[in-house]
Amino acid sequence: MTFVLALAASALMAEPARRPEFQSAKIIQTVSPVFPESLVAVCRNGGQARVVLSVDADGRLNEWLVISHTRREFAEAAVSALREWSFEPARLRGEAVSVSIELTFHFEVRGDVTVSFYIDEQGAVRMPYVLGQPNLELADLAVEAVRQWKFEPPTRQGRPVLVHAQQLFRFNRATAPKG
Repeated sequence: MTFVLALAASALMAEPARRPEFQSAKIIQTVSPVFPESLVAVCRNGGQARVVLSVDADGRLNEWLVISHTRREFAEAAVSALREWSFEPARLRGEAVSVSIELTFHFEVRGDVTVSFYIDEQGAVRMPYVLGQPNLELADLAVEAVRQWKFEPPTRQGRPVLVHAQQLFRFNRATAPKG
């Protein structure tokens, strides 16, 4: 299908007045799939779900089938989102037609967490706590990381001192379906 779409795009560029033979269905993502919070600590590298869906000539989602997933919760999150989506039907020679679409949803951890903590006179991390109200699973991961850090003892005028520090953790990968 990619080859056919590439040919249609080339034909459009060569002859702008000509209508392509086939136009894919359009997916209108009204909500985004959400990484299941229960999996943040156990699936730090994310996961995926592959779903085949059927869109009829009226642009309605007829059915879907999960064909693979790394965890059941990723499949459930993908289906939950796509059931909320709207669709415009595919067109063949201008006529609306039913199609099947295979989507792969890639789930990755996302979010920012700021950890505030103290570095004592021996260079140990003390009293780490999270600022704001981030995702609890990400907050736990960030605090646990900070607890493992060791520093050179901070000094002022050559003497060890207690200092306050903050660290921003950016879990910045997004969840996205790929067609």
